[in-house]
Amino acid sequence: MTQDLFATIPAHPQPRPAVSRREVMMGAAGLSFAFVLGVEGRAAAAVLAAERTGKTLSPWVSISTDGTITIMSPAVEMGQGSMTSLPVIVADELDADWSKVAVVPAPPVDAIYGNPGFGGMMYTAGSNAVTSYFTPLRTFGAQVRRVLLENAAKRLAVPVEELTTEPSMVVHAKSGRRLGYGEIAAFAEIPDKAPEIRPEQLKKRADFRLIGHDVMRVELPMKVNGSAKYSIDQQIPGMIYGTVIRAPVEGSAPDKIEDAKAKAVPGVIAVVKLPYGVGVLTETAWAAFAGHQALDVSWTREGRAWGFDSDKGMELFAAAARDPKSR
Repeated sequence: MTQDLFATIPAHPQPRPAVSRREVMMGAAGLSFAFVLGVEGRAAAAVLAAERTGKTLSPWVSISTDGTITIMSPAVEMGQGSMTSLPVIVADELDADWSKVAVVPAPPVDAIYGNPGFGGMMYTAGSNAVTSYFTPLRTFGAQVRRVLLENAAKRLAVPVEELTTEPSMVVHAKSGRRLGYGEIAAFAEIPDKAPEIRPEQLKKRADFRLIGHDVMRVELPMKVNGSAKYSIDQQIPGMIYGTVIRAPVEGSAPDKIEDAKAKAVPGVIAVVKLPYGVGVLTETAWAAFAGHQALDVSWTREGRAWGFDSDKGMELFAAAARDPKSR
């Protein structure tokens, strides 16, 4: 028997945050720039994740006056590094000082943070997060950088074409003047429409400072010091837990379910027959594990993989490969 990864299930699903038409258009158009004024950099992360009021909070990026750059990460961190790799894409095009970046998991708003490779859903699977988000996130980072340059050009009274950037710094080489991103945050004006960024305006790959280079994963210190929060650590009122025993062969289904012992486990709420397996719903995580172990399930013999022989399988595959009609 195979068991699904452990999942927590709210008994009463919480409503998703309301998203205004303007916010949807901001996400679609790539308007990914905002400054959090008068807020300490690390606290800005909590503001971005929980609120969308005040001065045009950005779907993807905020910059506080202390220079902290908060970047949303739309993919779930499951040990594969997505919580670092996606913000790195934004940060590289933004020309951000990575040591000043704070990464925050994006709130569940598909219209803004959805994965382009999964029809716009916030879905992390298939090893496709970097591939799917790569170009959009580069564009968002480049738009933020452009707005920084335009605001700096107005303040310094110079053509924007004379400005360039270094990590978290706008530089006017002719006069030797420099403005940090945090300084610009104090006076920046946010455009109603994001600047247009053409593909040829994105960084050349040879100029990447972060993408393709060794960058420490942002969640690593938390995993080492024990402060990291995992899915199993999350608690909400009325939450129940569940495990699923899946059929050992695709196409097979539960035939007989002996669940008396499972139902006798303290905290077990219900045993649910599914087309592809058996679910156990419980009040606690450990009851879910214990209930799962106490189940005795037999399976229908549907599905071609029953009795599969690996050696004979290779012969069948080779024969199919030689047969033009099977291609």
